[in-house]
Amino acid sequence: MNLLLDLLLLLGVVHITRKAFKFEQIGRFEHVILPIYSLIMFFSGMVWQTKNILIMFFLIIISILIGYYQASKVDFKVTPNPDSTGRPVVSIKKNRPYIVGWFLVFIIGALFSLWLEPTAKHSLITEFAKEVEGDLWLGFNFGAEKTWFTWLLAGASSFSFVRFLQRKDPHVQAALKGKRRSNDTSH
Repeated sequence: MNLLLDLLLLLGVVHITRKAFKFEQIGRFEHVILPIYSLIMFFSGMVWQTKNILIMFFLIIISILIGYYQASKVDFKVTPNPDSTGRPVVSIKKNRPYIVGWFLVFIIGALFSLWLEPTAKHSLITEFAKEVEGDLWLGFNFGAEKTWFTWLLAGASSFSFVRFLQRKDPHVQAALKGKRRSNDTSH
């Protein structure tokens, strides 16, 4: 049975890795909702002690650097026709830095987990499997049991990634905006 689960984990990693080298349309769920949700979960799980606050600032800096690195080699493709809401349709190819950043988020989270929760029973393979599962089926992120520092790493690096994408191509911000209100007269 473990061999089957290990094989599924390996196939999941291969799928996520291959996906990074293909153009995919950016969407609000993955690039807006999930980072916000992760940061909300961070705030709800954070224990506001001096040690944790110092760790939080360190992890924010690391997350910003990871997000910057992940966005560094992204390729953009903007279709000439907008979607049904008038937003541009933007596809991105994340490339190798995104995968490296994804692994860094996992490794840093696992190291902090081992450091801050030494008595908890940890299995790096189990933690990695949860991370892969969350990326394969985005809905699993909503029910995932993660620590405050894991939520912070995931949310801050994703938020930074999106902010750096928006700086690289202004179409990204327009593509991720909410629907226009019917009483909105500005176009």
